[in-house]
Amino acid sequence: MCIRDRNTGSRTWPKELRLHNIAGLNSNDKIQVPELTPGASHKVTMSFENPQKIGEYASVCRLGYMKGEGVEFIGPEITLTFEVVEEKREELRPSFPKEVEDRAARFASIFPHFDLPKILPIVSANMSKPDDEIAELLLDLS
Repeated sequence: MCIRDRNTGSRTWPKELRLHNIAGLNSNDKIQVPELTPGASHKVTMSFENPQKIGEYASVCRLGYMKGEGVEFIGPEITLTFEVVEEKREELRPSFPKEVEDRAARFASIFPHFDLPKILPIVSANMSKPDDEIAELLLDLS
């Protein structure tokens, strides 16, 4: 995910500034941010592990730098939201030459209880055989 940081303040950002992921996915990550003069911006790329379950997720980030034993945060929290949805895959159908598709379509009209994708590979593998032998093979499947 890419986000753009912009220095909207009146001072240049410190050299040791980091974008801290303080809560949510991949919390405790820290990404170096360059010194930015007022008005300047920079694109930050963050990687997140994909959750395994469908749902909504959030991660909270904030700019900060080390100060003494702790972190001095500047600016507001940045909340990044994610939605994991079910992957929809189109069923891939192998392609067959037109003469195989035409011949299989004829058999599909004779054997309406078989759908064309089921008939196509059988017809393709047996193109050298006469129709009655292919019909026997299809009858053996039912």
